[in-house]
Amino acid sequence: MEKTYELINDSIKISSEKLIGFKSTEEFEKSLFHVKHLIKSSILLLENKFYNQSLFLTITAIEEIAKIEICVYRGFNERTKVNRRKDPLFNHYSKHKISANPIILIGERLKKSIGEDRINEIFKNLHSGKFIEIRENCLYFERNNEKLKIPDEIIDEKHSFETLLIAIEMIDDKFWGLTKLASEISDELNKYYFKIETELNKR
Repeated sequence: MEKTYELINDSIKISSEKLIGFKSTEEFEKSLFHVKHLIKSSILLLENKFYNQSLFLTITAIEEIAKIEICVYRGFNERTKVNRRKDPLFNHYSKHKISANPIILIGERLKKSIGEDRINEIFKNLHSGKFIEIRENCLYFERNNEKLKIPDEIIDEKHSFETLLIAIEMIDDKFWGLTKLASEISDELNKYYFKIETELNKR
C-alpha cells in the first residue's frame, strides 16, 4: 500500500509532453466521458458474450482512470518535465497500481458483490503486474512448446464481470462529487452495477 501512495505522489510531481495535466474542468469531464464510453462499450461486449474483448476494454478503462486521477493534480501548477519513458502514466503496470489504490477496499460494495478474498486477489494482481499478462491474454493467441493458447480458452468469463464492477466502483470512489457532470456519469454507470452483479452471481 505504501508503495502505491509513493507512486501516486511521484506521478503527480512530474509531467511529460503528452500528459501535462488538465487545464480546465471541461477537459477533466471530457476525459471522464471518454472512460464512460469505454465502460459502456465493455458492457455491450459482455452482453453479447464477447468476454475477453470486454475485459480488455475494461482494463483499458482502468488505465485511463489512473491517468485522469493524476492529470487532475498535474494541471494545477507547472511540473518537472520528464521524458515519456519516465512517466508512469505510459506504463501499464504503473497505471494498474495507481488505479487500484487500496483505499477503495474500505467500502463494502465490492466485498459483497465479489467476495472479500476474491477482491483482495484481484487487487493483488493489479499491484503485482499480473494484469499485464491478463490484458495480453484477452486478445493475443500463443503457441508454446506444449500447446496453442487462444484468448477464448484462457479468459474466465467471471473475470470480465468482476473487473467491470471494479471499474464502476473506481469511477464512483475517485470522481463522484468532483463536478456535477462527474457525479452524473458515476450515477449513470452505477445503474449498470446491479445488473452486472446479478449476472455474475448466476455463474
